[in-house]
Amino acid sequence: MFSKLTEDCFDEIIQYINDKNTLYSFLLVNRLFCRKVTPKLWSEPFAFLEHSSPVLIRTYISCFSDKERDSLYNYGLKIKIKYKPSLFSYPSFLNEFDFWPLKTSTEEWVRSFGHKRNLKMSPFFRYFLKILLRKCKNMRTLRWFTHEKCYLMPDIRNFSSGSRNVFKNIRELHCGNYYLNPTFYYQLSKICKNITVLNVLHYHKPNDSHLSDLIKKQNGLQSVTFCSLSGGTLRLVDSLSSQAHSIVSIRLEDTDLTDVSSKGLMMCSNLKTLELLDCRTNDPNIFWEPFVLNSKIRLSKLTLVRVPINPKVIEIILKDSCMDLEEITFDKIVVESIPEILNILKSYCTNITYLKIFIIKYYFTQKLFKIIPSFTKLKSLIIRNSRLSFGNQFDKLGFCLPKSLRLFDMDLEISAFTLKRFLLNCSSPLERLILNYSVGFTNEHLEVILKYAKAKRNLKSIGFTYRSLPELFIPSFISEATEAKVKKFIEIYDPDDQDDCLF
Repeated sequence: MFSKLTEDCFDEIIQYINDKNTLYSFLLVNRLFCRKVTPKLWSEPFAFLEHSSPVLIRTYISCFSDKERDSLYNYGLKIKIKYKPSLFSYPSFLNEFDFWPLKTSTEEWVRSFGHKRNLKMSPFFRYFLKILLRKCKNMRTLRWFTHEKCYLMPDIRNFSSGSRNVFKNIRELHCGNYYLNPTFYYQLSKICKNITVLNVLHYHKPNDSHLSDLIKKQNGLQSVTFCSLSGGTLRLVDSLSSQAHSIVSIRLEDTDLTDVSSKGLMMCSNLKTLELLDCRTNDPNIFWEPFVLNSKIRLSKLTLVRVPINPKVIEIILKDSCMDLEEITFDKIVVESIPEILNILKSYCTNITYLKIFIIKYYFTQKLFKIIPSFTKLKSLIIRNSRLSFGNQFDKLGFCLPKSLRLFDMDLEISAFTLKRFLLNCSSPLERLILNYSVGFTNEHLEVILKYAKAKRNLKSIGFTYRSLPELFIPSFISEATEAKVKKFIEIYDPDDQDDCLF
């Protein structure tokens, strides 16, 4: 079958396979598979690493010339390296470069020779890095982080070779931490003009404009994420207006918005994703005022969690976005500030496919049950609340869920009997179910789920959250035998939601 595929078709198929074990098994099929899969595996080797890997460094050094390997001796290694030449030029495949895993892997490789020394910014590591990057031909993603206060990151100018700079064609930039020298942004602003994805972590430079200058010099920035910003925020938010016609996604997390206006956000006329999480401001009216005065954005994704809001603005955004809006995350602040939020969603935003919402009080639960059937395209429903109990109302929810629903995450205290009644009433072909483990989850709950999965044949996986108030905590118990029995029929893995801790 595969012999009838053209190489172009095979290349296209490979791009959609991201499972490490599957790709490794392809290497052993034949020479064509090996030749096609190897560039994919080595384009972003750090993504497949769970910890540092000295084997990675050994493979890269096997691609060095004899002269380059011998020169490592003069730069501090003090050991002559003789490796059999590699079949492939692995560094040439690298298009996603992650500095810190490379550093830790190099240190472990050096220690494997009996060296006790810490590399830090030794001549050896700088030289090794220079050789490696000089062989890269298609760098597209740069992850430039340091996790040690005393560690001095290398100057990116060291990796230029004449008119060629290995970082010139970067499209995605992920960088930051408190210890990154701001001159990094200044140097990049002279090199990179086509960054489309920018992710900055831990920025506190109130008197520095290098990062905002970098933003302004891009030809088509599309996605921006700022996390843990506490200085120069006004300048950075305003600089987004320079990319007003290209930006489609903005995420601000743990960011100081004191005295900051949302003008830079509002001017992004093609904005489709807006996420504000755990942001601080003295006066939300100052921040949101530009949206009140002149907002015409039509979002497809809106996330508001632990952020001071202006209820009028949220209503404007929802009405303007209308049927374009597909993903919504609202926390307790939004729900309490806009009592009619569910009615607004029902009136304007029935195309949503993802809804994560905080439930307050009994009347809100009743409203939710009445409105949920209106969302006929809803695929994921995540419920968060502070009481962790629905009581007898939970049985009725099964009748209300739309048939489009595939994932249901319920942060609730429910008995095995109530869970059984809910699943019997549920007409949605659920593929994934997520339950709260910290409120008395037992073997009986798992038996109910297993019986449902065998009967319906659509449930593929379950997972657990571990959230509860101290006074509501109920010890849970699942025996290894019951868990093993369930795992033969259903996958068990916990959700990976980095924002859930804010609820």
